[in-house]
Amino acid sequence: MDGFYDPGKARSGQRVLTLEDLSKQPVNQRRPVIAINAKPLDTVSVDQSDERQQDSPTETRTASVLSSKGTTRTPSKGKSKGRKEDEKLRDEDESKAQQEVATVTEKPWMLPYDAAFHALVTEATKTILPLHAESEQYSALARLVSEVMGGAVEVDRQHDFLWELHLSELRYELQSNIIPIGQIRKGTYYHRALLYKMAGKWWAVGFATNAQWFVKRKGGMKMGTSMMLPTARGDLDISSAMRNADGSCWRMTELAKKTDIPGRFTFTSQRWNNENDMRVVAVQYDDFALIHTIKTKHGVTDVLNKLFSRTPEVSADLLKKFMQFSLDTGILSGNIVIMPKNGECAEA
Repeated sequence: MDGFYDPGKARSGQRVLTLEDLSKQPVNQRRPVIAINAKPLDTVSVDQSDERQQDSPTETRTASVLSSKGTTRTPSKGKSKGRKEDEKLRDEDESKAQQEVATVTEKPWMLPYDAAFHALVTEATKTILPLHAESEQYSALARLVSEVMGGAVEVDRQHDFLWELHLSELRYELQSNIIPIGQIRKGTYYHRALLYKMAGKWWAVGFATNAQWFVKRKGGMKMGTSMMLPTARGDLDISSAMRNADGSCWRMTELAKKTDIPGRFTFTSQRWNNENDMRVVAVQYDDFALIHTIKTKHGVTDVLNKLFSRTPEVSADLLKKFMQFSLDTGILSGNIVIMPKNGECAEA
């Protein structure tokens, strides 16, 4: 994931401004735009390095022109005509060099690197992922987010928690209406939820594929859960579990690597020995996620669609959309399954 932002409430007929548009606005009194950028610094450094390399021919030429001007010998009076011609050529070279510098392509706008948020994701990855019990992971992540956002606030002391003043100070310090979430140190439930929403438990409610293994086993499959946590580099750690009929648990963990396309990940499954091209087609972080994966093994390709939900219950409208999406991606109607509810696996 490279970044997303909350532009506030959208009104009918009103265009939602891009982050670049918002960054060019003068600081105002409206609610600030909270931006979340998990892109690591090394990728930004590479981009800047590439730009410097592209600029270097112009810079070299400019330097050589200026150098030639400073080291030219003064010709004798008998060669005044040749001197004038040399000066004319130098002036022309300087003029061309200045024009080239002026026409260098303007660097595209980029969401600023959020060092504090990147450090927080790194800390969460190191301290929370090793915990085996899901309840411990939830609690640890909640405590971490709470501490970063100012800690617990008693109801009768909320008037002393000056979060609005804090956000105003950040805006004027940054001279921008866009505030990277990592810089917020006094946040309400809203800001804390934004930070927390990227991770957590999802119920695997819908499953759709024409793969033969699924066709044979779909009758005995039930609802499972997946724990998704972003890593420091923007990858996605996915730990899945499903309770079997005998009470035992089937478990699997994959590390989905991010790509240059937001919401698209790739990974090689060691368990199934196949290549996976995974795409988050639609998501509402507090409700559902629709994931479309293209699986390839020995040159044979299968499509797998999964519907994840924050709860085992899903609306009829969402189920209808999942079924229609699966049909549109070539899945036979008989291979689109809404999983029966199932007990959760015991915490490992």
